[in-house]
Amino acid sequence: MPSAKNAWYTYIFSYYARGMNFTDIAELEWSQIENNHFKYIRNKTDVLIKIQLPDNKIIQEILAFYKMYRPFNESNSQHLSTQDIIGISCVISQRY
Repeated sequence: MPSAKNAWYTYIFSYYARGMNFTDIAELEWSQIENNHFKYIRNKTDVLIKIQLPDNKIIQEILAFYKMYRPFNESNSQHLSTQDIIGISCVISQRY
């Protein structure tokens, strides 16, 4: 997985998802996303948050990217690993 693109897409996804933090993104499952809508319980506050992603080119590109690199089926984890999150954080801190 291209790490710079992964970091950029994670940042943009977070922006469109109302500032969703990395921990909550890592626990998001494909089964939760339907027609660019999803809801999740925020880890920090235990509050239910409902998200409607815009139907635009960048969101479709991001979702397609993660479907290719993170297909999430029964044979592998539904979530990003801790190593993935550490890698994302390292790329972001190196760039900025």
